[in-house]
Formats: sequence, C-alpha cells, structure tokens
Amino acid sequence: MRHSVLTTSLAALIMAWSTPAFAQEAATASEYDADMVLVTLGEDEITLGHLALLNEQSGGYFARLPEEARFPALLDQAVTELVLAQAAEANGIADTRAAQLAMDVSRWRLLASAQAEAVFDQGVSEADIQAAYAEYVADDASRSEFNASHILVATEAEALTLIEELNTGADFAELARIHSTGPTGPNGGNLNWFASGAMVGPFDAAVKEMEVGEVAGPVQTQFGWHVIKLNDTRSTPPEAFEAVRSQLEQELRSAAFGEYLDAMREASGVDISNVDFPYSALESVTLSED
Repeated sequence: MRHSVLTTSLAALIMAWSTPAFAQEAATASEYDADMVLVTLGEDEITLGHLALLNEQSGGYFARLPEEARFPALLDQAVTELVLAQAAEANGIADTRAAQLAMDVSRWRLLASAQAEAVFDQGVSEADIQAAYAEYVADDASRSEFNASHILVATEAEALTLIEELNTGADFAELARIHSTGPTGPNGGNLNWFASGAMVGPFDAAVKEMEVGEVAGPVQTQFGWHVIKLNDTRSTPPEAFEAVRSQLEQELRSAAFGEYLDAMREASGVDISNVDFPYSALESVTLSED
C-alpha cells in the first residue's frame, strides 16, 4: 500500500466534496454538550465531544492557532479524517488484516488506559496515608546512608590477595591508591555518603550486612570485583508529613492498582507459559497487504 501526506489543498478538496450538513442553530454556552451534533456525513456524525477529544489528543497544536481559527481548524480536521475513514471502509481497507490488527490494538490500549486510570484514581483514605507515614517514620532502614570505601580490581584472585594483605595490617586507603581501577582510587577508594539503594545491587546488599569498620569481599558487579570497607552509617531524619504526603498517596494508589491488576490477571485464567517464540519471529510476520 502506498501512502502520501495529506496536504492543505487535498483537505480542502475533501471538504468541498463532502458537503457536510452543519447544525442549524448555534447554542449558548450553557447548552454545550458532548453529544451535540455538528456535522452529519451519511450515517456518521461528528459531535462536539469528538472535537473535544481531537483537541485533547493534538498535543496543544490547535491551541497555538489564533483563537478565531481554532474551532474551524478542528472541525476541518475531523471532517477530513471522517471522509477518509468512510472512503477506506468503502474501498475495503477497513477489512484488511493490517487494519483489523491496528483497530484491535488501538481498542485494547484505549480501554486499558481508561480502566487503569479509573482504578488508579480511586480515592485513598486519609487514615491509609497517615498509616503509611507512620511506617515511613518507623523504617529507619529505608533512610539509611552509608560511608564506604572500595578497591575495584579485574579478577577475584586479585581481590582475595588484597584481603589477605588487609588481614595482615595493610592500609586500605594505600592499597586502593595503588591497585583500584575505579575513579575513587586516587582518594583511597572513598565513595563518601550514599543512600540505601544508590549502588548496584550486589554492592548495596553487601554494605547493608556490614558492621562499621568491617572489610568484606570479594563482591562481584558488572564493574569488576570489589573489596569493601564500611566507614560509617547514619539515618536521615524523616521528612514532615506534608512534604511526603503526595508521594505516599501515589505509592498507595500504585500498590492498589498493582493488586487489582494481579487479581484481574489471575481471575482471567490466562496462561502464557506455553507460548514461546523467538523474538525474531516477529520480523517474519507480514502486516501490510498489496
């Protein structure tokens, strides 16, 4: 199928050909309604609601036009799209495999988004938010910060040798300056203060299990092998309720949506464990039709 860009002149031709029937009477502001019919094209109607949705989905395009041009431009766009859609149906395009697949996916996304928004926007009680704040205040671990140093080397054997040297009294900072391949090597490997979860997983997990002054390792990450020394820990004070209220509410809404989605998937009984194709299979699927 060949496609071309719809030009202004083509849009004007389509508008002239379509000869739409406009609503006979302009309404007062108090009478505006989404179901108000503006244009009738055959069995199809364009309503004020259709234009409101087109405007909402335009990314602010029509709002950037001069005010007197906005509504006519929106209506022109709606008529153009409907005329082309009717032509596609008349020419059998709507019945092609590609069109049917596209309409299926569009329907899924539209309705899924609307349902997700409806569930996500369900109210969260003030009592729940207060309870979440109490948990946040009590959870010192989530606000923990660590001051650690490390020596980063390429192999586990190198790391084990450094640990042996440390066990016999070698200075950690000096070994870091000599052997560490990381950017903190020149300053003795000191990473300064960092929050819980700020480091890569294995490093973060190791630090959380250490006592102040302890040396641990070797710990492998995607960067190499680490020998770690925990210099100090601290816990930041909890923020005031009003400062975190919005975040807590969002987290509660997200958790509720996750539970809802898990329940819906379980209730559906769907099982995808036996559906296993290579990703490359998608490349061999032909969607267009000549």
